Amino acid sequence: MRDFRFIDYTGEFFRSVIPPRRKGKFVQVTDGETDYVVLAPYELATHHAVILDRFCTLHEVKGAWIRKPAEFRILDGAWAILGGGHFEIDDDARSLRLFGDSMAYGGFDRDGLKEKLSTLPALQGYLIRIG
Repeated sequence: MRDFRFIDYTGEFFRSVIPPRRKGKFVQVTDGETDYVVLAPYELATHHAVILDRFCTLHEVKGAWIRKPAEFRILDGAWAILGGGHFEIDDDARSLRLFGDSMAYGGFDRDGLKEKLSTLPALQGYLIRIG
Protein backbone atom coordinates (compact mmCIF):
# COMPACT_ATOMS: atom_id res chain seq x y z
CA MET A 1 0.00 0.00 0.00
CA ARG A 2 1.23 3.48 -0.89
CA ASP A 3 1.81 6.19 1.69
CA PHE A 4 -0.97 8.72 2.12
CA ARG A 5 -0.84 12.45 2.93
CA PHE A 6 -3.61 14.92 3.68
CA ILE A 7 -2.72 18.58 3.12
CA ASP A 8 -5.05 21.46 4.00
CA TYR A 9 -4.13 24.96 2.77
CA THR A 10 -6.95 26.54 4.81
CA GLY A 11 -4.47 28.11 7.22
CA GLU A 12 -2.91 30.07 4.37
CA PHE A 13 -6.14 31.99 3.86
CA PHE A 14 -7.56 32.15 7.40
CA ARG A 15 -4.26 33.04 9.04
CA SER A 16 -5.36 33.74 12.60
CA VAL A 17 -8.61 31.88 13.27
CA ILE A 18 -9.75 28.98 11.13
CA PRO A 19 -13.55 28.81 11.06
CA PRO A 20 -14.96 25.48 12.26
CA ARG A 21 -17.15 25.16 9.14
CA ARG A 22 -15.53 25.57 5.77
CA LYS A 23 -15.93 24.51 2.16
CA GLY A 24 -13.63 24.30 -0.79
CA LYS A 25 -12.05 22.23 -3.49
CA PHE A 26 -9.45 19.48 -3.45
CA VAL A 27 -7.21 17.57 -5.81
CA GLN A 28 -5.64 14.13 -5.57
CA VAL A 29 -2.12 13.63 -6.88
CA THR A 30 0.45 10.86 -6.65
CA ASP A 31 4.11 10.29 -7.34
CA GLY A 32 3.54 6.54 -7.42
CA GLU A 33 4.81 6.11 -3.87
CA THR A 34 2.61 8.56 -1.97
CA ASP A 35 -0.97 9.65 -2.66
CA TYR A 36 -1.92 13.20 -1.63
CA VAL A 37 -5.32 14.75 -0.98
CA VAL A 38 -4.82 18.52 -1.07
CA LEU A 39 -7.57 20.88 0.15
CA ALA A 40 -8.02 24.63 -0.19
CA PRO A 41 -10.99 26.82 0.78
CA TYR A 42 -13.01 28.45 -2.00
CA GLU A 43 -11.63 31.82 -0.88
CA LEU A 44 -8.09 30.68 -1.72
CA ALA A 45 -8.72 28.51 -4.77
CA THR A 46 -11.53 29.29 -7.17
CA HIS A 47 -10.22 26.57 -9.50
CA HIS A 48 -8.72 23.14 -8.86
CA ALA A 49 -5.74 24.24 -10.97
CA VAL A 50 -4.82 26.87 -8.36
CA ILE A 51 -4.47 24.13 -5.73
CA LEU A 52 -2.35 22.03 -8.08
CA ASP A 53 -0.07 24.98 -8.87
CA ARG A 54 0.46 25.70 -5.15
CA PHE A 55 1.17 22.02 -4.43
CA CYS A 56 3.66 21.75 -7.28
CA THR A 57 5.45 24.93 -6.27
CA LEU A 58 5.79 23.83 -2.64
CA HIS A 59 6.90 20.29 -3.56
CA GLU A 60 9.19 21.38 -6.42
CA VAL A 61 7.23 19.43 -9.01
CA LYS A 62 7.59 20.79 -12.54
CA GLY A 63 4.32 22.10 -13.96
CA ALA A 64 2.94 24.82 -16.21
CA TRP A 65 -0.15 26.90 -16.71
CA ILE A 66 -1.97 25.98 -19.89
CA ARG A 67 -4.82 28.43 -19.33
CA LYS A 68 -4.76 30.45 -16.09
CA PRO A 69 -6.61 30.05 -13.73
CA ALA A 70 -8.48 27.02 -15.09
CA GLU A 71 -5.79 24.64 -16.36
CA PHE A 72 -2.45 23.72 -14.81
CA ARG A 73 -0.57 20.59 -15.84
CA ILE A 74 2.14 18.58 -14.14
CA LEU A 75 5.12 18.19 -16.47
CA ASP A 76 7.08 15.76 -14.29
CA GLY A 77 6.33 12.24 -15.58
CA ALA A 78 6.73 10.73 -12.11
CA TRP A 79 3.59 12.54 -10.95
CA ALA A 80 -0.06 12.04 -11.91
CA ILE A 81 -3.28 13.88 -11.18
CA LEU A 82 -5.88 11.40 -9.91
CA GLY A 83 -8.80 13.86 -9.95
CA GLY A 84 -10.52 16.33 -7.72
CA GLY A 85 -13.76 17.41 -6.13
CA HIS A 86 -15.25 19.52 -3.36
CA PHE A 87 -15.12 19.28 0.42
CA GLU A 88 -17.07 20.37 3.46
CA ILE A 89 -15.55 20.26 6.94
CA ASP A 90 -17.39 20.91 10.19
CA ASP A 91 -14.98 20.71 13.13
CA ASP A 92 -17.77 21.21 15.66
CA ALA A 93 -19.73 18.25 14.30
CA ARG A 94 -16.46 16.41 13.55
CA SER A 95 -17.38 15.65 9.96
CA LEU A 96 -15.68 15.70 6.57
CA ARG A 97 -17.42 15.21 3.26
CA LEU A 98 -15.68 14.79 -0.10
CA PHE A 99 -17.94 14.89 -3.16
CA GLY A 100 -18.37 15.95 -6.77
CA ASP A 101 -15.87 16.05 -9.60
CA SER A 102 -13.33 18.51 -10.94
CA MET A 103 -14.19 19.92 -14.35
CA ALA A 104 -10.46 20.17 -15.12
CA TYR A 105 -9.21 16.84 -13.70
CA GLY A 106 -12.27 14.61 -13.49
CA GLY A 107 -13.59 12.61 -10.56
CA PHE A 108 -11.37 11.67 -7.66
CA ASP A 109 -10.26 8.15 -6.74
CA ARG A 110 -12.79 7.05 -4.14
CA ASP A 111 -11.38 3.53 -3.72
CA GLY A 112 -10.32 3.11 -0.07
CA LEU A 113 -10.23 6.86 0.50
CA LYS A 114 -12.53 6.84 3.54
CA GLU A 115 -10.38 4.21 5.24
CA LYS A 116 -7.16 6.11 4.49
CA LEU A 117 -8.57 9.38 5.81
CA SER A 118 -9.88 7.74 8.99
CA THR A 119 -6.34 6.64 9.94
CA LEU A 120 -5.03 10.22 10.07
CA PRO A 121 -4.55 11.75 13.54
CA ALA A 122 -6.05 15.08 12.38
CA LEU A 123 -9.30 13.31 11.46
CA GLN A 124 -9.62 10.89 14.38
CA GLY A 125 -13.24 10.72 15.49
CA TYR A 126 -14.56 12.46 12.36
CA LEU A 127 -17.48 11.13 10.41
CA ILE A 128 -16.06 10.85 6.89
CA ARG A 129 -18.47 10.73 3.98
CA ILE A 130 -17.49 10.15 0.37
CA GLY A 131 -20.10 11.24 -2.15
